[in-house]
Amino acid sequence: MEKPVAGSEPPNPSAPRWRWRRSLLYAAITFPIICYALLAALLYFGQSLVIYHPRRYEVDWEELPQERLTRLQFKTKQGQQTAWYIGDKARSPRAVWLVFPGNASLGLDWFRRMSTAPLGKDVGVLLIDYPGYGDSEGRPNPVGILEATEGAVDALAEALAVPRSELDPRLNILGHSLGAATGLQFAARHPIRGAVLFAPFTSTPDMGRRMVGPFFDWLLVHRFDNKECLREMAARRHPPEVFIIHGDADAVIPVTMGRQLAARAPHIVTYREIPGGDHQNIIDESWNEVIDFIRQHSQEP
Repeated sequence: MEKPVAGSEPPNPSAPRWRWRRSLLYAAITFPIICYALLAALLYFGQSLVIYHPRRYEVDWEELPQERLTRLQFKTKQGQQTAWYIGDKARSPRAVWLVFPGNASLGLDWFRRMSTAPLGKDVGVLLIDYPGYGDSEGRPNPVGILEATEGAVDALAEALAVPRSELDPRLNILGHSLGAATGLQFAARHPIRGAVLFAPFTSTPDMGRRMVGPFFDWLLVHRFDNKECLREMAARRHPPEVFIIHGDADAVIPVTMGRQLAARAPHIVTYREIPGGDHQNIIDESWNEVIDFIRQHSQEP
């Protein structure tokens, strides 16, 4: 039988077991942290891929009817930008409707619908493209989209040869889905007269909580808050009138969000809920009512 060497400790048969338990405990503690960190990184760097779906034009705009279509080009911090005006440049419009597309749409996707709508010769339509969409450079984000919108209105004022201050009181907005948010962030800064909102969400934080839970709000970079914009607009001395249309079968943005927005400012909001309406067909289903609203709010103030 071997004798222990002088000055050495006798072997401890339980030591390997304790090392294994410590390793398991360490893994149990660190694994959720690593998973949370990886998910946080994915959400932080990938959120723009969820919110925006930019695409380029597949047809030459010159193939479209040119009688009343003008291409407006201007520069922002994002680079060269493009917007589109439907109207007679030789006459000053009594009203201009800014159209803000949804996250996978382009300004010219609205050309056929808006150019054939019976709005009247004195009503112009400004189709907005976001940075990175269509022929516009850059990447979309709330600040860049707002800057591009301001630049489009400035370019239109220059093309019409009217001061921007004279054009601002004639502005109105129409937006679908993401476009409702990009339109409202512009409207919250300008004295618009009317707004049409198809399938609006309450805010991007609310949408984020719906998709991934409440633990990642601090990661959200692209913040749109339609609730706050409506609150600001409703508090004005001369608030605009707002028409909200939502479908009760919308699988993208829940109809409860449209209801919540309407309930926040009932004195300025007309709410129309489409039975069986989804995220897209509500535009066709309510179009005649929308045209009536546009014509009503395009009269001389």
